[in-house]
Amino acid sequence: MNRSSRACSPLASKALVAALCAVLGLTGFGMSAVAEQADAEAVEAVETVEAAQVERAEAPEEPELSEDGEVEPPDEPVEPVAEEAPEPEAATPEAEPAEAAEASATPDEPELQAQNEVIGLFSCDINPWEVPDQWYTGKPIKPAMTVTYNGIKLKQGVDYDIEYEDNVEAGFATYRVIGKENPNGTYNVRGTYNGTFTILATPITDCSITWPRPQLYTGKPLTPPVVVKYKGKTLKAGTDYTVEYENNVAKGTATIYVDGKGFYDSWAEGTFSIVDHIALSQCSISKISNQYYTGSALKPKPTVSYDGKKLREGVDYTLTYSKNKAIGKATVSIKGKGSYTGSVNRSFSIVLDKGTWKQSGGKWWYSFAHGGYPKSVLLTIGGSTYYFDKSGYVVTGWKELSNGWHYFKSSGAMAKGWQQVGSSWYYFGKGGVMLTGWQNLSGKRYWFASSGAMATGWKQIGGKYYYFESSGAMAKSKWVGNYYLQADGTMAVNKWIGKYHVNASGKWDKTR
Repeated sequence: MNRSSRACSPLASKALVAALCAVLGLTGFGMSAVAEQADAEAVEAVETVEAAQVERAEAPEEPELSEDGEVEPPDEPVEPVAEEAPEPEAATPEAEPAEAAEASATPDEPELQAQNEVIGLFSCDINPWEVPDQWYTGKPIKPAMTVTYNGIKLKQGVDYDIEYEDNVEAGFATYRVIGKENPNGTYNVRGTYNGTFTILATPITDCSITWPRPQLYTGKPLTPPVVVKYKGKTLKAGTDYTVEYENNVAKGTATIYVDGKGFYDSWAEGTFSIVDHIALSQCSISKISNQYYTGSALKPKPTVSYDGKKLREGVDYTLTYSKNKAIGKATVSIKGKGSYTGSVNRSFSIVLDKGTWKQSGGKWWYSFAHGGYPKSVLLTIGGSTYYFDKSGYVVTGWKELSNGWHYFKSSGAMAKGWQQVGSSWYYFGKGGVMLTGWQNLSGKRYWFASSGAMATGWKQIGGKYYYFESSGAMAKSKWVGNYYLQADGTMAVNKWIGKYHVNASGKWDKTR
């Protein structure tokens, strides 16, 4: 087979087509259509060459010419020798040269897997053919891909390369699978496959956005921050989102636009008010911690702020205190001023400080650990209650306070419940206050004089007579000597008690 017939072999034609397709950038079905047309043309060329060869073999040889152009006579005739007639060439075709056999080979035969085979990407399997959506990571996204030919996995970087564009930010990314020519390798891969995939981000509208509260008018652009959270995580302005403002100078309603960035996309819209005054009830007021009792008025100052800005006492608000000297609950009233209106009350506790007992000049006093000492006050220390005079010394004996009379033992501890002072008994009720008048104690009835002393024996109270046992309990429904005490404790007069009669003085005078 000569050069012209070899050049028209199917394999050579297909390789040429593949190279042409690679140059033109044809991929997929386009390359397949060109390849099929090339195969048909190559087969037709081979058939033409083979027909020419047969025709040339059957044609008679032309006569040889002499130097003067005449046809030379043939040699002396030779006696023909009878030989067996040869069979027609058509019956015994000659074996085709290696070149013709190569030309008639189809593209699917094993010869295509020879060393340094030229193949096009159109005949390879690219997996995945369509890249699925990818989530934004903040870094270049390069989805894993494989290219195989006839079940054989090609090598990235050797047989082909992959290039990416716009594969960082959310949106559409592109990639190209580019065949590589490798003269010393197994394959020369030609052609390019182009594809796209989507990089997804979380919509900012799926986030929790805290819009600004009302802002005081200043005559200048106001840009209060927003707080954006996603599943409890606080996002970063400038990294995860950006903020733009509109109509944020004049009093009225301003608009905010939050645009997602990086891991987040889309946008959200919110508003805030620009006003002349803000109510103190919308401000943040710090909690006031417990204060140690000192005997003097305590005035702890709370911190008042709005959107992180600390307000000024005397300019934005004033403070007024009540019940802020004695141990217990104190109150501070915060009243708005200037651009702030309304008032808010906050309470705090005044508590007893730890300390130690000390004695000076035979008198006891109590020293606080944080400095100072109690004076003109009732304090409970170690389970007992003491009263300290204006000089800070412990009081003993009788002491009248704002709520009544109290008795303090020699130790200074205030008496509670039953207490004998001298020859009389007294009862000190709630808060250690001495009781007077009628009292019901433990199911029994007692009477205490204005001095607080418990009554015993006969007592005329409110024009009626009563009798009190030695324990102080009122007698009732019983005879005491010749006198009868009724159910209410009063002495009976001028009436029959069963078969006994008592006169006007209440004394038994006759029997029925």
